[in-house]
Amino acid sequence: MSQAGRYTGRATRRIDWFGALASRGAIAARRDEKLKKLYIGNLAHETTEADLMARFSEFGKVISTKVAADRRGRAKGFGHVEMADDESASAAMEALRGKELNGRLMDVVLEDNKGRRGGPPRGGGGRRR
Repeated sequence: MSQAGRYTGRATRRIDWFGALASRGAIAARRDEKLKKLYIGNLAHETTEADLMARFSEFGKVISTKVAADRRGRAKGFGHVEMADDESASAAMEALRGKELNGRLMDVVLEDNKGRRGGPPRGGGGRRR
């Protein structure tokens, strides 16, 4: 077998692999069209996922809630709420922005899905020689 034949085989497998990833991305993109994710900032450290669920369920169906925590399990002060549709997410965002939850004013914004995801790390942390 020549070198070109082996390279073609590897290239084909690589293209198949990227095609599989692209199809997964298409599925995720379709899912994101229906579900709307909200970023909730300035949360009190005592705030739980149940608190977010109770507050946001007044405006529509809540799919999931997540309060970000560090390695020790302490809340970082922000979280995410995923709502079933755009109308309920917009209503919750407008009604709850600047409202108090556990003694702190919440900052509620629509999560930007265009952020950097995956890929190689952006440098830093290495030892220079």
